[in-house]
Amino acid sequence: MSTSGLLSPITINTLVVRNRAVMPSMLTNFATKGGDVTERLIHYYAERAKGGVGLVSIEGTAVEPRGTAFIRGISAADDSKIKGLSKLAKAIKAHGARASLQLIHGGRCVNPAISGFATPMVSYVPRFCSHAESVVLDVEDIEYIIDAHAQVARRVREAGFDMLEIHGAHGYLISQFVSPLTNHREDAYGGSLENRLRMPLAVIRAIRKAVGDDFPISYRHNADDGLPGGMTLEETLQLVNPLVDAGVDALHISAGIGETKHLISPPSCTPEAWLSDAARQVKEAVRNRVPVISVGRYVHPAIADQVIRDGKADMVAFGRALIAEPELINKYAENRLDSARVCLGCNEGCTGHTGKLLDITCAINPRAGYEGKYPLGVKADKALKVAVVGAGPAGLQAALTAAQRGHSVTLFERGEDIGGLLHPASRPPFKDSLMELVRYFRHELDALGVNIRCGVTVTGRMLQAQAFDMTLLATGSRPVIPRFAAELPNMTTAEHILLEAIKPGHRVLIIGGGMIGCELADFLGERGHAVTILEMRPEVAQDMEWRARHTLMPRLEHYGVTLLTGMEIMETANTGRIRIRDAYGVEEWLEPFDTTAISVGYRPEKMLARELEHMRLPYKAIGDCVAPGKILDAMHQGLAAAYAL
Repeated sequence: MSTSGLLSPITINTLVVRNRAVMPSMLTNFATKGGDVTERLIHYYAERAKGGVGLVSIEGTAVEPRGTAFIRGISAADDSKIKGLSKLAKAIKAHGARASLQLIHGGRCVNPAISGFATPMVSYVPRFCSHAESVVLDVEDIEYIIDAHAQVARRVREAGFDMLEIHGAHGYLISQFVSPLTNHREDAYGGSLENRLRMPLAVIRAIRKAVGDDFPISYRHNADDGLPGGMTLEETLQLVNPLVDAGVDALHISAGIGETKHLISPPSCTPEAWLSDAARQVKEAVRNRVPVISVGRYVHPAIADQVIRDGKADMVAFGRALIAEPELINKYAENRLDSARVCLGCNEGCTGHTGKLLDITCAINPRAGYEGKYPLGVKADKALKVAVVGAGPAGLQAALTAAQRGHSVTLFERGEDIGGLLHPASRPPFKDSLMELVRYFRHELDALGVNIRCGVTVTGRMLQAQAFDMTLLATGSRPVIPRFAAELPNMTTAEHILLEAIKPGHRVLIIGGGMIGCELADFLGERGHAVTILEMRPEVAQDMEWRARHTLMPRLEHYGVTLLTGMEIMETANTGRIRIRDAYGVEEWLEPFDTTAISVGYRPEKMLARELEHMRLPYKAIGDCVAPGKILDAMHQGLAAAYAL
């Protein structure tokens, strides 16, 4: 076991890094369409550097125009980009972190509509390549791309970065050369592992020549593509030494390609540090000649610390965890983790957003990506007496922000505890981290002196009598109960079952196959119930983030959950029988179930808003009482409304 832990310094080539925590490269979509650095980008990375991480690796930066993979990704394809990159590096280093920049060529991931060029391919492989607007690289193209990497490396050093990373993972161009899944070439760049390594080794040597011997180079590599015929750990262990021999100073071991993105940004059901054993085997293979960085849904610093002490890795990458909590490393070092937001692994605001060409943010940290718009420590011009009604996600974030801004805040909650729908939402498998969010808010609101009053039903007269200057309404929503369900015996809601307010029978029918209905099925299936989901749409769980859905569906199959999709309810009887009709017009009667759970959505709770409107009291409605949505929507509305006071 090593005596060095997460907080101990480490040297990469000649570069001393203050600790072993890495912020890995993740696309933000904060650059301009021309690939220029923006102030928003600078604020975002600077806040993570200020939060204590040792090494900040800037997102994949295009090495040449034909390799542009992202609509608003950074480019270093010409010398005009040096000025902006220099500002970015300087902002990171001002807070004591080391600044690295990742070099990327998209290869088959290039979209001609974004780059303006044909998609460059290592080989034409029908399953993995577009037939339209694509071209297979010839030797001259390959040599040009190798030189482009060297030219960008020179710019990276001139811009003041401490280090660079070659992106050889996740299905981008270099990964495509290395993987037998996407490299079917019959020339010197294809076939054997030696030939498939020819291009990346040439890139490493060209970069080393451009930056000199004392400039650190890391290489991100897939230990597993996640598909049959792709890169494996066995082949990885054969190629890491040639990479080091060519000039690589650190190895960053990841997994997954475009078709297996659930391995790149795994959902909450994935164990923390799940790739640490792959990192250990790489460390052993290279005989500790260079540091090895482990990635793999690291959320808790203590686990990362143990991975390092156990000798499995030399450094650990916290990606989404640092989006959720920029100060994670400082708070760990200072024993302040009670005040840390813990990443849910939901992917809703981070990779879920960038995958839709939206800006990166976070479901539980609404300031992520808006650090310059909502700076911390800035008080409002005038302190107000503020009431926040409802202690679900929107109300909790609003109360926190209002208190941080210097307002006197009272938070009212009708229930016996804060959290609102976070309580039932935390009950399905792998969702318990939502209670960490409740814990976080309770700690922060107590520390700020927010007056929390649970078990209180608020009225307009009460607010008027206490002379609040402003009320933020976060009264939430209530389950929709369709008229057809009124006469069904043993009818209840998903919420009541999850909170164990009732005990369902063995055979359970869930009406509504959205995220909540499917998570209820997962909850019940784990407990041995026989579950049937009845859904109008042709597929279930269509409102789930796709990585979470990808891992949920096999569990439902494992539990034998019956899916009746594309179904319309035609009639119900007080005996519990239900007549349904499928998309072809065929009707049948379902025999009675022991319990019927309704999960067809929520309706905004607007009664108090109506009362305040009638009394002409000032208020702002936020969250589900405006329109039912997800945690991300509620948290962002809470921040915006409270910051505006």
